[in-house]
Amino acid sequence: MTGSDANRSSAGRSPTVERVTRRGGLYGKSRDSIRGLLEIRGLGIVKMPSRANGKIALVVKLGREDTRLPVHHRFQAPRGLSVPTPPPEILLNGHYASAPARIRTALAAFSKGLFRDTFVPK
Repeated sequence: MTGSDANRSSAGRSPTVERVTRRGGLYGKSRDSIRGLLEIRGLGIVKMPSRANGKIALVVKLGREDTRLPVHHRFQAPRGLSVPTPPPEILLNGHYASAPARIRTALAAFSKGLFRDTFVPK
């Protein structure tokens, strides 16, 4: 990528991931030194299949969840990084065993527009 099709930012940059915006989306790629490696706490570092880069479809912030039925919002890019169509962002307590399943479900629900704004039981 060149300057005309990418906007790179060092603001808030993770030491392991480079964020790049292009074609209206947010993309990420790992550093060459750790590409394809996954740390599994309590087990060690495992080599896994990987891609060179990918579009970020969901941002998950780990922390204390606020409400049972939260208002959905989108990722707020750090200063200096322009994202015309930011991905959705959720807050999730990573200590729960259900966290990975909830992330997969949220990703499917956001990508397929499955959320309902209202629910009226019969």
